[in-house]
Amino acid sequence: MQDYGAMIRSTFELGSVRDAELLFEAIVKNAFPTFTFRRLELIRVQQDTPYLEGRSWNHVFEIRKGELDNFPVWEVNCHRVTMGKTPDKQVYLDYLTLDFIRYREA
Repeated sequence: MQDYGAMIRSTFELGSVRDAELLFEAIVKNAFPTFTFRRLELIRVQQDTPYLEGRSWNHVFEIRKGELDNFPVWEVNCHRVTMGKTPDKQVYLDYLTLDFIRYREA
């Protein structure tokens, strides 16, 4: 179990673009480990309310800090933007370790 606390602080407190890119990739890979997303790219970082937005060739990702059962989590949303059958996916990850917690219920 890896702790991403330093990378999270560097991204949202210090404004490190490189750490933001690495954090975005790590969150997407931990949220959807069985999927391969081509050309992952970070589009936007919002520092005041931790938020990341990015895309791949076929998907758009929104990642924001949230709360689940009074614990901080990442809410990860994945939406397909090209033709295909992949449904939208929403996942909760642990805020510091990026470990999978559960899928979000609709």
